[in-house]
Amino acid sequence: MALRFVREELAALRATFHDEISAIRTDFAGLSATVVEQTNKVTPKIAVLEHRVDEHDKDIAEVRQARADEAAAKESFRRQRNLAIALAAISALVTIAGLILTLTLGD
Repeated sequence: MALRFVREELAALRATFHDEISAIRTDFAGLSATVVEQTNKVTPKIAVLEHRVDEHDKDIAEVRQARADEAAAKESFRRQRNLAIALAAISALVTIAGLILTLTLGD
C-alpha cells in the first residue's frame, strides 16, 4: 500500500515536472521568437548606421589627407622661398663683389 502511494506520488511528480518543462519550452520558444523579431527589426537599422559610420570615416580620412597635403605644400613653399632668398642673397653678394673688384682694379 505504501509502495503504491509512493509510485502514485512519483508519477504525479513526473507529470508535474514534464508539465513544467513543457511550459519552460513554450516560454523559451516565445522568447526566441521575440528575439528573432527584434533582431529582424534592428538589423537593417544597424546596417544603415554602419554604412553612415563608414562614410564619416572616409570623410575624416579625406580631411586628414587634405590637411597633410596642405602641410606638405606649405613646407614645400617655405623651402622654395628660403632657397630663392638664399640665391638672391648670393647673387647680390656676387654682384657687390664684382662691383668692388671692378672699382678697385679698374683704375
